[in-house]
Amino acid sequence: MDPTVEAIETTTQTLFDYPAVTQHEESGKEVLATWATVAAGKTTQLTFSYNHPMFLPPADGVQYQFVFEKEAGTSRNYSIEIDAPLGYEFVENGLPSFTYQSNDLPGRLTVDLTLAKIAE
Repeated sequence: MDPTVEAIETTTQTLFDYPAVTQHEESGKEVLATWATVAAGKTTQLTFSYNHPMFLPPADGVQYQFVFEKEAGTSRNYSIEIDAPLGYEFVENGLPSFTYQSNDLPGRLTVDLTLAKIAE
């Protein structure tokens, strides 16, 4: 067996709420994977809600990086929403939620966001 395929298969988990979606590690990255069958001339929408625990408590001025990689050669409409922890907003837009939309997403999208404590 190919060692790369074996490494992926040993980390593959079925997400019980969504049996058609699997999660695995690949090249040190967490991957969500699924297949969608769409009839010719039709469209469909897939929505993933992903929560990742923070390694450190949130703090004013801390910068976080969101990295999204898509399958090579695909072209889709993407709408990515990143939410700040409760009590924080992003410096970049002054809101507790940051949205990135694109019809031509690069193969690797990196979004750097800086937290700011919301004044009480």
